[in-house]
Amino acid sequence: MNHKNLEIYATEPSVRFLVEGMGVDAGGIGKGHALDRALEKMKGGPIERAVLNFGGEILYWSREPSERLVAVRDPVRPGKIWKSLFLKIPASTSSAVATSGNAERPGHLLDPRTGRPAEGRIRSATVVAPDAVTADALSTALFVMGLEEAKDFSRRFPDYWVLLLYEKPGGGLSSFMSGGWAEFLMEP
Repeated sequence: MNHKNLEIYATEPSVRFLVEGMGVDAGGIGKGHALDRALEKMKGGPIERAVLNFGGEILYWSREPSERLVAVRDPVRPGKIWKSLFLKIPASTSSAVATSGNAERPGHLLDPRTGRPAEGRIRSATVVAPDAVTADALSTALFVMGLEEAKDFSRRFPDYWVLLLYEKPGGGLSSFMSGGWAEFLMEP
């Protein structure tokens, strides 16, 4: 089953499945959506700052400018940190960090072109964006795209910080960064 078996109506907020038993899995954006909705509710109250974490998808918000230290896990060496970065958060804005990869749950990210687990050289895709649903969706999409397509996409959208950790042809881990990563990246 694939998106070709889904009819989306532009005139009303509804869809129709053309194949019996078909469904939609919001896994690629579900955590991000939940974080954004939770923050919307919280901002109406007396809180000054929030750090919301839903299974590794993180959303930061503060009424005053702030900085957060964020660690990026090594997708090849479990339990190890690849590098850390300082995330600067302007007043009354949010910053979300999302990582997609198969290190913790192999095979759970599916390539929509094949319907099979995504394969390729990318080991993890981390995105920093102003909202959690965007960071969540982009990290998943970039992981599935494949290395060269993900690099090209990232270069076209420099406002989103993208970090791709990927396997070099001869083995070992290499990285690609776009956006503000290089300026705020620190050694572990």
